[in-house]
Amino acid sequence: MKNAGAQYVVVTAIPTAAATLIRTAAAIGYHPQWILQGPAWSEYLMTSTGDASGKPTPVEQALEGAWVLGFAAAWGDTSVPGMSQFLAIQKQYDPAQVPDGYFMYGYCMAEMEAKLLAKAIAANDLTRAGLLKAKEDLGTVSFGGLIPTATYTPANGPADRQTDIGIVDTTSPGFLKIMAPYFESAVARTMTFAG
Repeated sequence: MKNAGAQYVVVTAIPTAAATLIRTAAAIGYHPQWILQGPAWSEYLMTSTGDASGKPTPVEQALEGAWVLGFAAAWGDTSVPGMSQFLAIQKQYDPAQVPDGYFMYGYCMAEMEAKLLAKAIAANDLTRAGLLKAKEDLGTVSFGGLIPTATYTPANGPADRQTDIGIVDTTSPGFLKIMAPYFESAVARTMTFAG
């Protein structure tokens, strides 16, 4: 990629593989604009503790300015309607939790699952088929802006088609600063999925 002059490199990998790739590229003087799809990112790529108090990792400097295609609001951004409640709950039950988009995503999925279970209980059907029906009939679920609103229907497919873009920034909580809030591209809008 370096010899071909690639200026942008999209990485779809787990964080450890992404770190190896980026560190190896930096070692040979290759510094493209890294674009990490959500699963390639972790705040632990930056420091040993996943927050500013930790020891910088060998790949920290090479990641500064990388873009992360994500699915969660910036940690601590109280302009997001659901953030204050989320932070209060997080501080009450897990005050040591470092800013982490996966933690926020898990919180939102637990909220969706509670609504799904309530629907299945109301229908008096907790079988596998009953849970699937409850999911398919769940409809629109808002997560207060922490992650994009999702719509669950019998058509299945993705519950939402939005992403945001963060930039790796050592001064931001979780090392991510949102540079493009949730959006849905024309391509994502028209994609179809079988079964």
